Formats: sequence, C-alpha cells, structure tokens
Amino acid sequence: MISQTFILNEVLEVQRQGIGVQVFSLYRSNEVVVHPGVAEVRHILYAPKGRLSRLLAAHAYWFLTRPHRYLKVLFYAVRHPGSQTATLFLKKIGCVSLIWRSSPDYLHAHFGHRSASLAMLASMLTGVRYTFTSHGYDVFVTPPDDYPIKTKLAKRHIAVSDYNRQYLARRFGIPDKKISVIHCGVDFRSPLPRRTPLATPRVISVARLEPVKALDVLVRACAILKKEGVAFNCLIIGEGTERVALEGLINDLGLQDVVRLAGALPQNRVFELLAESTVKVLSSRSEAMPVALMEAMAIGVPVIGPRVNGVGELVEEGKEGFLVPPGDVACLADRLKRLLLDEELRNAFAQRAYQKVKAKFNLEREVQKLLEIWKN
Repeated sequence: MISQTFILNEVLEVQRQGIGVQVFSLYRSNEVVVHPGVAEVRHILYAPKGRLSRLLAAHAYWFLTRPHRYLKVLFYAVRHPGSQTATLFLKKIGCVSLIWRSSPDYLHAHFGHRSASLAMLASMLTGVRYTFTSHGYDVFVTPPDDYPIKTKLAKRHIAVSDYNRQYLARRFGIPDKKISVIHCGVDFRSPLPRRTPLATPRVISVARLEPVKALDVLVRACAILKKEGVAFNCLIIGEGTERVALEGLINDLGLQDVVRLAGALPQNRVFELLAESTVKVLSSRSEAMPVALMEAMAIGVPVIGPRVNGVGELVEEGKEGFLVPPGDVACLADRLKRLLLDEELRNAFAQRAYQKVKAKFNLEREVQKLLEIWKN
C-alpha cells in the first residue's frame, strides 16, 4: 500500500543485505500511485483466487502429507472458531501451499492481524519458524485476542517502540524475553534531498485521510493562524475516506487559499515537497512510531507530533520538536506559530532531530537486528 512505505523500505534493505525475499500478499492493491521502489522487489506472490476445487485440494494435500500438523491446526480452529487463524485455515489454506512452494527458510509478517495469523498458520502446518512486527492500530485500537498464542509460537514478536513492548507485556501477559524492539527506520544510504524551504512558509502533513489521523485538527489550527495574520500555506499529502469531509471543512473555514489536499504521491515526490517545507505536522489521535516524522527529521524539517504512546521516544518535547495533546487545536496552532516565526528554534530542532534519527532510527542497523534474530 502507498501508505505503508516502511514495509517496502524494510524489504529493500533486507535484499540489500544479501537475503532473498519473497513477498506474499493476501490482496492485490487497486491503488494507482505506487512507490518507485516497488519495482526493486524481486519476487511478489498474491493469494490465489478462492475456487472451491483448489481449496479442497489444498486441504487434502496438507491432511495427507502432514496429518499430525493438519489435525493440530484443525483442533485449534475448533477451539477458536472466531479467530482469523481459523478462518484462514478453512478458507485460505491454499495460501500456505503457495508459500510452501517458494521454499522459505523463515516467515515474517507485519501487523498482528491477518498477516500474522497467516504466518502462524503456515508455521503450524510446515514447521517453518516465523516472526511478526506489530505497530499501532493492531496494538492499541483493535488488538487481536490471540496475541499471547501468536507470540508463544513465534520465534520473536517485534515491537516498534519500547512503549509498545511494555504495553504488550502488561496488557497480554507476554514474557519480556519474547518481545524485541526493532524500529522502523530511514534509509541513509540513499541520497536524501537537501532542505530548501520556500519563501512562503509551508506546513506539510503526510498521512492517510482517515479519522485516526485527525487532520481536521490541523485544518482548524490553520484557521487560527490565518485569523492571526501568520503568513503560510498548508499541504496535506494522502488519500482516504475523510477527503470529502476535509474538503467541506476547508471550504466552511474559508481556507481554500491556504490549505490544499494533494492526494497520494510516490515517496520521491513526497521527499521533494518535504525538503521545501518549513514544518512537518502529524496530528493523529494514535500512533506507534511514525516514520512520517522520522523522514522529515532526516531531511532536517522541524516536526510537531502527537503526545501519544511511544512517539516521545522519537521526538523529545522541546528538544527535537514539539508534542501536542491529541485534539488540542489551540495548542497545535500555538506550536505552529512559534516554529513558523522563529527560525533559530527551527534550526535547533532540525539539527538535534537529524542527529537522533541517524543514530537511533537508521534503517540499515535496525534491519541488521532483525537478521540477527533470524540467523540465531
């Protein structure tokens, strides 16, 4: 998906470090905009179409070739009939057959819902070990009920922040030794654009147009800035279900000349627009470890993020940027105004932010941590 660039970046870095990667997707995307890096992914498989004859043949194959493992999964499905693993077993077991034909040494899934369930199912049937990474929505908003068993059967459960690690251990009773913190990161080996802010200050946000991203808060903050006579414009990059509502809000507040919705854009174009911007804003109600902020920090653009979950591990309030309580329009407007009018503060934030991201959120080093788990 266009919004999950961090997964694409991880796949490409694993390939660069000499590991063959076979990407398996349960769905075919219908998105028109794709990142240029997709062309560098060497092998991509998609779930086969759900023909009944193919499904029955897959069940017969696994029952005849792995009867003990098949029955073990069947008993699990009977005991947990509402689980995603049970549903995948009954309806998508052909996906396991397709994965198995690619002869994997290891399985890794992103997000704790269906993809992790498929990895667990494939591991139970084939014996191939798996790891999975959970992020934000699948941890704090709609976590799957079977996290403990998924983590128990996995070689390791990867958390994207220490906050998430502690939350998972506390909320689900997962042993600390089963959870490793591996951040999403920024690729510093590829050239990043040089920051060249435009004459008119630009506020930029890169986020899906979905309720959790609370972009209405940013739009309302822009209305305050305009009323106070602050010179700026705002560019929102992303697509989603909230587009019509946001367009209506922009019109109602008379911000057509200030706020623009740019739609979904490929990563190279996003980086170009970031480099021209003055401040990067993420106004979400929930985040885990936002790569959107990391990328701005790596380019040297000052950031404002939400004071939620583990975001403070990336942006320390008043040091690498500002953190704003979710939904606080007045606070966001105040922090935006301070950064837009104070070049010295912007430069101080930008310098410290760059140093932090390069030291602690470097994609090459974070992927090496993942490879060490697989190698061990």
